[in-house]
Amino acid sequence: MSAAALALAFCYRRNTQTAVNSPDRYKRDRQIINALMALPSPRFQLSPDLVDKVIADNAEDLDWIEARMGQRLPQGAQTRKPGAEIFDGPESLLTAAARFSPLLDGQPACEAPQDSAEAEALAWQRLSAFIARLRDPDKG
Repeated sequence: MSAAALALAFCYRRNTQTAVNSPDRYKRDRQIINALMALPSPRFQLSPDLVDKVIADNAEDLDWIEARMGQRLPQGAQTRKPGAEIFDGPESLLTAAARFSPLLDGQPACEAPQDSAEAEALAWQRLSAFIARLRDPDKG
């Protein structure tokens, strides 16, 4: 999944009711995610520090998984991949969503507000309009 798709999907899920489950909701969500995945952007990578923390916090569960599988999970230091967008938490995802949101209108990515609340508001405004166009292309 691209960095733009992940960041904008994160923004979408934060700003919609996720508890509502229905076939129509699933179909709409799939349409939105497919459209976001078509946006051009670099791949994403989780911050190596974040990955290390998750591994440490879940060491007992990972040991159990390895015991059940009868083999060790891949080990090794996480390294930054060249050209990948690094995400280390919600703030970086929201800032990236704002930076990539012009892609929704066929424009290049741009600088985004550093304040995550401001970035989220900007990204959600553009994303809402994009979703409306997906639902009714004649109005776009």
